[in-house]
Amino acid sequence: AGEDEEEDEEDEGEEGSAVAVDARYALHSVVCHQGQSASSGHYVSDIWNAQQGQWLRYDDSVVSALGEALQERKNDWQRGGYLLVLAHTSCYQPSALQGGAANPPS
Repeated sequence: AGEDEEEDEEDEGEEGSAVAVDARYALHSVVCHQGQSASSGHYVSDIWNAQQGQWLRYDDSVVSALGEALQERKNDWQRGGYLLVLAHTSCYQPSALQGGAANPPS
């Protein structure tokens, strides 16, 4: 789910000609629910910060770098990712970031 889509889709252009469409996306953020049921628990968000080149965890007013915990978080995402946000890879180009980091790691 978090890997870039490498294939370009084709779209119909004018007069029925095929036009290549850049359809590469990267995982930008994940919202996870922590709790025993849908009626109780807590939500946290893990968001790729391209300018810092790292994943950050947003837990209420506490923001922390995932660092060494990234692999454990990826396992959480696979088991309980509630909402996955993808961003087009052009959003991570240096011109869009004003000198920021590359795409989030897979």
